[in-house]
Amino acid sequence: MKMIKNPALFCLCFTASHTVLASQEKVIVEAAFDAIYTQQKTSLIPDLYHNDYIEHSPNFSGGTAGIKAYITSLNTGKKNVDVTIARIIAEKDLVAVHSRKKIGKQASIIGVDIFRVENNQIIEHWGLEQLETPKSETVSGHSMIDGGGDAKQPMSSKELTRNKKTIVDFIEKGFAGDLVLMDSLFGDVYIPVSYTHLRAHETRGNL
Repeated sequence: MKMIKNPALFCLCFTASHTVLASQEKVIVEAAFDAIYTQQKTSLIPDLYHNDYIEHSPNFSGGTAGIKAYITSLNTGKKNVDVTIARIIAEKDLVAVHSRKKIGKQASIIGVDIFRVENNQIIEHWGLEQLETPKSETVSGHSMIDGGGDAKQPMSSKELTRNKKTIVDFIEKGFAGDLVLMDSLFGDVYIPVSYTHLRAHETRGNL
């Protein structure tokens, strides 16, 4: 399993002195990725997953039995697995992982997995996956996992709250067609595909 060094991994955990802390929850999730995809060891499941584990992904059956069945299928098929973790975001009991997975001869998949950790074990998981579009074919010219970020940059709780509000506004208002807000958030510096899509609708008089 590979970790992208640039962009750096994110850990959004803060003390009163605004120091970024290492996240034990993040370490547990990294260990789970390693257990499933690299080591492919079902024996590690009891240590990493809670007995009451809840699975929301449509690709896995419920409980830890679903994790065991998935690892077993990888072993049975003798499938080589190449996983690249692009970034990890951890806050309180939640950990999000943005990654690329290539299993056997299958096309690469870009995934965002969200885990909830309780008592040093993973107790809940949500996952979204889609086939990777090659960088040469994306509208923006960027790959689906490249980008920036500085994990060493200190961030106050006030800044974190502001950043969260920005993203919430983007999702709740921007996608609803608030183009004035979108201009204030992105301007001429960066135009994501979704923003271009909104502008296209405005030009056609659909907004």
